[in-house]
Amino acid sequence: MRFIKSLAFLGLATVATIARADIELTVTPAALSFGSVDVASTASQNATIGITFDGNGALDGNANNGVVTTVSIINAVGGDFAASQACAGTRFGAANETQTCTVQVDCTPNAVGNITADLEVQLQLDNGSAPDVQAVALSCTGIAAVPPGPGPSATAIPTMGFFGLGLLSVLLAGGGLLGLRGRAK
Repeated sequence: MRFIKSLAFLGLATVATIARADIELTVTPAALSFGSVDVASTASQNATIGITFDGNGALDGNANNGVVTTVSIINAVGGDFAASQACAGTRFGAANETQTCTVQVDCTPNAVGNITADLEVQLQLDNGSAPDVQAVALSCTGIAAVPPGPGPSATAIPTMGFFGLGLLSVLLAGGGLLGLRGRAK
């Protein structure tokens, strides 16, 4: 993009060129919510890095090519997030606009409570302009892990002892409560 600024009072005109990007960094989705995660456990989700090309400029021009220089977690509050570095150093260009790279983001709460941060990705264009920076909001909630319940115990089955066995034998004998006497025919 060119602009001309006249300095009429000096009778001069200045011309400057501003570096412009014809590709733009995209990171999707705009937010990753991990929901509830047990303390000291890890939940993972993916973010996808790509570019959009506005159709201007040469496909091999400096404004249409760049490299991912940074994949980082910033603004972390209350917990631990981590991002894979597989995309750092990946080159993107308008000639291959459909190219993508996947960043795995992990949430590993170290305490009970809400955890937030941002995944920040920077693309440095070959034309030397300021990096294109995109951020994805991250959130998860650390919860207390529920310990497994007790297994079956030996006391769960009642024992009768000597007295109970005697009573059971009387009841099961023909003349006890379970006998057939007194039934209508």
